[in-house]
Amino acid sequence: MWSKWIKLCLLSLLISFSLQQSIVKAEEPLLRVGETLTYKVTIRSIYGGKQIVKVCSRRRYNGHEVFSIQSNMETDGLVKTLFKYYEKEEVLVDVNKLYPLYIKREVGERGKVFIEQVEFNYEAHLAVRRVNYDDGREEKIELKLPGFVQDPVTLPFYLRYVNNSQKSIYFYSNGEITSVNYQVALINKNIKTEWNEYSSYLRFDQPESKITVMLGSVKERLPLIIQKITNLGKVEAKLTKYE
Repeated sequence: MWSKWIKLCLLSLLISFSLQQSIVKAEEPLLRVGETLTYKVTIRSIYGGKQIVKVCSRRRYNGHEVFSIQSNMETDGLVKTLFKYYEKEEVLVDVNKLYPLYIKREVGERGKVFIEQVEFNYEAHLAVRRVNYDDGREEKIELKLPGFVQDPVTLPFYLRYVNNSQKSIYFYSNGEITSVNYQVALINKNIKTEWNEYSSYLRFDQPESKITVMLGSVKERLPLIIQKITNLGKVEAKLTKYE
């Protein structure tokens, strides 16, 4: 449940498969090593856990200059007693275009653990996914790449530099690549989180999945609030800290 809602929430964040045309050109690197975003998650207004996402380093990978982005998420409080879950992920993204080249993800759910690794070869239009389970099982599949993709961790960073006119994304999650459409609007209304308050915000909606994402409309365009309507009610992640 936990993994599904957080992925669906982030699924509505935007990306275009024509990445070179949609991303905003910048003289300086798009991300900053050390950038950290912390989110508080609630389910029906009950505290459920937190997620911390950080740009940890910049280095070379397979001939590309990349940022290493790491995400740590786990349930907490009452929700943890009912549903123990954690997820650790590292993504290597191209410095200039912010698409992922490599993903490593460790997931623990109700005492069971698996590790997923994905390598993206855009020149060959191919992604290779490997999964190792704690009972010794291994899986390997190959996926056709229709274009540049994003995943739940990289999308909030990419969104800050993307062209608002784009209306579709290619999205990778759990061994699948899907194309998703969305709606975007500028809302001239106050929005407030524990981190900050803004007089207006950008709102992204994915009606089919009942997801809404709100970003501050100032230069940083930080993803402030992510909402998802589920069978359990409204699940919401709010930015509490940015460094």
